[in-house]
Amino acid sequence: MFFSSQKINSTLYFLCTWLFSLYLCSGFLNDSADHNWTEQIHRVMLISTYALIYQLPAIVCYALLQRWLKTALFCAVVLSASGHVFVFLDSRLYDLYAFHINAFVWNLLTTPGG
Repeated sequence: MFFSSQKINSTLYFLCTWLFSLYLCSGFLNDSADHNWTEQIHRVMLISTYALIYQLPAIVCYALLQRWLKTALFCAVVLSASGHVFVFLDSRLYDLYAFHINAFVWNLLTTPGG
């Protein structure tokens, strides 16, 4: 067999996590109805890349720790879930205030009295 079932399962897992991140990022496209088709394609490609970047730590961790499969799976799931939580929080913040998590937001959250 050319592909092992473990490799196919991990590829399917990372594809599903990317699609879920893409779904969470899709809220960033709400105000894009008045743009032409080239700008729409650019925005879709940009959101697709963001979704991949949010899942990249899990993919890299899994690739580096493949020798220890259980540890690699645990780290990949934790990092994927953390990426999903970050994207969800960022999308809710964007829905409420029309800007993303940045240094100002981080300062408000981490300093006393913010």
